[in-house]
Amino acid sequence: MKQRVTIIEVAKKSGVAVSTVSRVLNGGYASPTVRSRVQSVVRQLGYVPSTSARGLKLGRTGLLGFVSWNVFGTWASGLLRGIEEELVGRSSSVVIASLGLRGTYDPSAVRAWIGERRVDGLIIARAKEENADLVAALKESNLPTVIIGADCDFGYGVSIKSKNKKAGAIAADHLIQLGHQRIACWAGPKESLAARARYEGVEEALEAKGLSLVHEHSGFASSYHSDACVGYARRWLALPSQSRPTGLVMANDEQAMLFLKMALDRGVSVPEDVSVVGFDGIDQGARFWPGITTVAQPLYAIGSAAARLVLQMVEGTELHIPEQLEFDTDLIVRESTGPAPESNLLNTSEISESFISTKAAIEKVKARA
Repeated sequence: MKQRVTIIEVAKKSGVAVSTVSRVLNGGYASPTVRSRVQSVVRQLGYVPSTSARGLKLGRTGLLGFVSWNVFGTWASGLLRGIEEELVGRSSSVVIASLGLRGTYDPSAVRAWIGERRVDGLIIARAKEENADLVAALKESNLPTVIIGADCDFGYGVSIKSKNKKAGAIAADHLIQLGHQRIACWAGPKESLAARARYEGVEEALEAKGLSLVHEHSGFASSYHSDACVGYARRWLALPSQSRPTGLVMANDEQAMLFLKMALDRGVSVPEDVSVVGFDGIDQGARFWPGITTVAQPLYAIGSAAARLVLQMVEGTELHIPEQLEFDTDLIVRESTGPAPESNLLNTSEISESFISTKAAIEKVKARA
């Protein structure tokens, strides 16, 4: 049986110290020449670092935890993709846990991670007030923590979020440019900081153009789950066609898709009768028909940043860890939005020009796909 190659052999053949080989393998500083030479010897000898030995020496597990209400949801999956890609080649892996796997809040698995130090750090997605006890346990154990899209200020961990107020304004401005005057917003749950910020962004963007949000047909959903818009869709469909808001900003892409399905089933034309904007930019929105116009969060980049920050805290490689990171969002125009119905047009020439640019944006998105 072939004997395992040691780091000492790699150092000897590379003509460098063992500590230098260790730095190269762990992503530390080394000159390009030395790094290239060491990596070449590692490949030549077939050296495989002992992660278990390294973990024992440093008091680490090599695992990062990722927690969400439902880690299998489309939003959480987008984050997880960025997290996993960031960990490639960094001697760390990710373990996952859903806090609502059986439909009720159950943090027991994550509490075990924390209490028994099974993970080196934790990433929590869309933490709610009910997670306060969990965050308190993290703080007590001094476990490196990043919280994505927190619904309240927990006073611990690095906070990562999108610029939600600006995102709401982007959605509203798009509908305004298409000539819509009756615009409503069906936001996420009221306890969500992101939902409230987006609602405010929509409202303020309308006020800046001398318009008012249709408050009687706006509000907050009970959750971000797609079914949370069913009641709203039924109420909208029950209105006389001339009274319906023609531009809608929904809580997320999933609710936008379900709303459109219900509207289309009732013979509503999209976007001729109603234009709908979602949030998040999930992949399913592009495959749905009509394609969902969305204000996309950079989920991959957010997940990647979260993993990078946790590792920096674990390894102590960065002295200035930010308390908060905010990411810009991007409007992706698809077929679910178009010019307002004829009776609502502000200025035919302006809308025509806007529609042309909208069609051009759609073609651009299709070309990228």
